[in-house]
Order: sequence, then C-alpha cells, then structure tokens
Amino acid sequence: MPVPLQTPLRTPRTRSGSADFKASISSSGKVGTHYHYWVGASGRTYLHTVYAPDKVPLLARAVVLVAARMGGARQVLFLGQAGEDAAQLTGSAGYRRALEGGGVEVHVHFLAGSALARRQMLRDLEQRIAEAAPADLAA
Repeated sequence: MPVPLQTPLRTPRTRSGSADFKASISSSGKVGTHYHYWVGASGRTYLHTVYAPDKVPLLARAVVLVAARMGGARQVLFLGQAGEDAAQLTGSAGYRRALEGGGVEVHVHFLAGSALARRQMLRDLEQRIAEAAPADLAA
C-alpha cells in the first residue's frame, strides 16, 4: 500500500547518520546519478536505480520512492511498492500526486525478493524518515 511522505532528506556525503547517499559501485567511484542508496532505521542500505518519471520501466515486485530535488537535497513525496500488477502502483492517486507535486526522480529497488521483504523494507525506510533528526535534514 503506498504511503505518502513529506519529510525532506538531504543527500549526505557519508554513510554515517545519513538517510541517503549516492552509490559508488564502480572501481572509479563514478556511476553518475543512475544509482542511489537509501538507509533504513536499521542501518541497512537499499540500492535503488534512479529514473526520470517518463523513463520508468514496468514496475512489478519493486519498492518505489518518488523524490523532488531542492538544490542538492531530496524530498520524499511518495514511498510504496508494486506487487504483481505494476499498474496498481503507477495508477495510484499517491504516485500520480507525487509526480504532479514536483517529483522529478523515481527511485526503484528491484532486489527485495518477496512481498514480505518489500514490506519490511518499507517499514524500515518509513521509520528512518520519521526518526530523522533536524541535523540529518539540513542541506
């Protein structure tokens, strides 16, 4: 079930205390803006592929986050999951509202292998966003 979120998060430079950060998954550390990590309350990191809203592939069995960009910071506008029917998520009012409300990035996590794993990940990310300290939210 999609959960809209309005908590702004910054793009930190390190993992320590950070809610999100760029993924450096090549030996050079340069992968552009195609991959991004989000950190849950548990400290666990979740790798997401970043798409422009008009380039998002068919989403089935994935966790999806829609973010707005404000300077260097990201603001989470929507967090949800796609089950077997991708249209159920992309056609949802919350997803559409996030895109209409300034969402310029769609972050997709394809690696959660089951519905249970997706629900656990959503709870972990929701809790991290809810617990974010003011210092973590500063740009």
